[in-house]
Amino acid sequence: MAKSLNKIKRLLINLIGFFPVRLLLLHLRRSLLLLIFWVILFGVVAGLFLDNIGVKYLFQTPEYLQSVSPASYFIMGLVLGLFVMAFHISSYIFYSYRFPFLATLNRPLFTFSINNSIIPIAFYLFYSVIIVSALSGEGQGFFQIVLSILGLYFGSMLTIGISLTYFFSTNKTLHIEGFDKPLKVLIRKDRSLEEPSIEDGKKVKTYLKSYFKIRLTREHAHYTEKQKLDTLQKHHLNAAIFFVVILGFMVLLSLFVLNPIFQIPAGASIILIFTIYIMVIGALYSRFKTWTLTLSIALFVAFNYYSGQESFQRIHKAFGLDYSTNASYSIETIDSLTHPIILENDKLKMLGALKNWRAKFTDSTSKPKMVILNCSGGGLRASLWTLATLQSLDSSMSGEFLDQVFLITGSSGGMLGSAYYRELKYRENNGLQLGVHRRDYYNRLGNDMLNAVGFTLAVNDLFIPLKKVKYGGEKYVMDRGFAWENRLLEITDSILNKRIIDYRDLEYNSEMPLLILSPMIINAGRRMLISPQDISFLARNYNKYDHNPSYEIDGIEFMRFFDKQAAGKLQFSTALRMSATFPYVTPLVSLPSEPRIELIDAGARDNDGFNLGLRFMDEFESWIAENTSGVVVVKLLANREQEVKIKGNRNKTRLDGLTKPIGGVISSFSNLQGFKYSEDLKTAESWMTFPMDIYSLELLSKDDNISLSWHLTNNEKDRIYKRVKSTAIEIEIAAIRRQLGKQKFSN
Repeated sequence: MAKSLNKIKRLLINLIGFFPVRLLLLHLRRSLLLLIFWVILFGVVAGLFLDNIGVKYLFQTPEYLQSVSPASYFIMGLVLGLFVMAFHISSYIFYSYRFPFLATLNRPLFTFSINNSIIPIAFYLFYSVIIVSALSGEGQGFFQIVLSILGLYFGSMLTIGISLTYFFSTNKTLHIEGFDKPLKVLIRKDRSLEEPSIEDGKKVKTYLKSYFKIRLTREHAHYTEKQKLDTLQKHHLNAAIFFVVILGFMVLLSLFVLNPIFQIPAGASIILIFTIYIMVIGALYSRFKTWTLTLSIALFVAFNYYSGQESFQRIHKAFGLDYSTNASYSIETIDSLTHPIILENDKLKMLGALKNWRAKFTDSTSKPKMVILNCSGGGLRASLWTLATLQSLDSSMSGEFLDQVFLITGSSGGMLGSAYYRELKYRENNGLQLGVHRRDYYNRLGNDMLNAVGFTLAVNDLFIPLKKVKYGGEKYVMDRGFAWENRLLEITDSILNKRIIDYRDLEYNSEMPLLILSPMIINAGRRMLISPQDISFLARNYNKYDHNPSYEIDGIEFMRFFDKQAAGKLQFSTALRMSATFPYVTPLVSLPSEPRIELIDAGARDNDGFNLGLRFMDEFESWIAENTSGVVVVKLLANREQEVKIKGNRNKTRLDGLTKPIGGVISSFSNLQGFKYSEDLKTAESWMTFPMDIYSLELLSKDDNISLSWHLTNNEKDRIYKRVKSTAIEIEIAAIRRQLGKQKFSN
């Protein structure tokens, strides 16, 4: 028994004295700044973090040039290899002085990197297993999967090989007194404070000379402290140069952000951002050692302060608007723009549009049903769901469904999908043989939109943007918002490349349905009502009890408010983006006002647009009652309608006490919109004098899940399309067809 225990003890001693194990323990004990990036990567790839927005698929099935291929994994490998080298270099700067035996080696960084590879190798193995599973689920064959894995590894080996070659080839150039002396002084000072750390070196007995050779550590007592320090610090200047070169290369890449060849997979862009941060940490530590965290906090505070100054402001503009003047954002201004006379005049104009819609129905024996279309948000899945359901609805009704739609409201991806189909339908109605019900349009809209956004963020938005773009004579800084719009126009053949004002007559004459975009103003929670029509009556909510203007006015009519800033010239793609502003993915748009108005996704207030549509019905209640046989509300829901569950925990932790007050509100957000929906319906009973029928076409079943993202896997896109063709949805479409009547549609 004693012999066995001694063997186990010796084994543990030998294991702990093994350099890779020693480094791993050191990382776990002291490297939070470095390990946090690995923790995020492991968690994201496994789907433990941000799973609902589909971030894992950016790594599992990366897309490059519109396909998931060995080339996309090769690029992932290139960037991942760069990240691994940044990790090795930063770790070397952090900890090489703790292991003096490295000074006895010819290539200390190379040896250090090999022994520092437990975490990277574990990630590569884990990532490979995940890739195999993901590609199998996508229906790819064995040969294709093997090529993808090989692409990943070959890309990494290429980057790591080039990086190490650089460090080996520049060793002899490091002893430049003007650069080395400050580093030596800093290291000496830090060593005097870290004397106990020498124990780390004493405990190392063996190390990996290569991945397959174990060697005993060499004695280093006969080396002077100066010799050890000179040897261990010789790669620090290299690392600084390496860092600068990488930054310069990324800035250079910003000049090519619009070239699809340079738009690397979004997952690779995320890793690239991680690489920059980890190299910044290493660079700071090489100079300031234990002061790194304190200095980082100080720099962040200073940066945050100065970034708030006028001269350092970086605003993301709406393309087409004139920013040379500012509109006054005040209660007095918006009150004047919703004066009762203005409201009445706008309602009279809208009656003209309603009459034009009614004139399309020639059957005098019955009144038509008015259709109001509600399109929920939900990124690309909502865009595809809306487009596919509109194709199916329109096809089942002999291509005449959209003729009965008067108004389209909603948010985010749903409005994008409806705007796309609306434009296609208009063009076909005017002589173009487009075949608007073909799946080809669905496939086009389903193309990835994140690569361009992520790449622009990594190489442009995080630095100083160098490129500018021109719209209508105005110049704007190119940002990831522009990248999103540019990609949208690419995949839709630029048919949405119009100004807001270009739709005024088409909507008014009922050549296409009215479409109202309503992003939320984060400054006060009001809607920004974007439409080419005069719709001030939707911005003010009169009631007989409270006439406080600040609460009566819950919206701002975009066209009238920004009249002097050329509101009509706003790019329609920008308006769609503002309605679909997902935090951090696309930037908050700042409008030319004082104080500055910033917009966020319309779904933050009214995800499917029902409330806005109901307000429209309220304003024109008498006309609808007289000229129609009622309203049919068709809700295209890409988000799950969840039942309200009772949650609670009688054993509340201290952390729960801190997070519940805020987290509880956030987690209940979807429920709050559901409660508001029910409340609005109940209130409508008191004034509605016409019948209203509501049909909900829901994408997600109880147990189904599709990413809330601007990137979907092929499997997810196929599931959306199959859902449209499912029995449940076909039954709903048949019911809608019966409800709308046969006077307009053939059997």
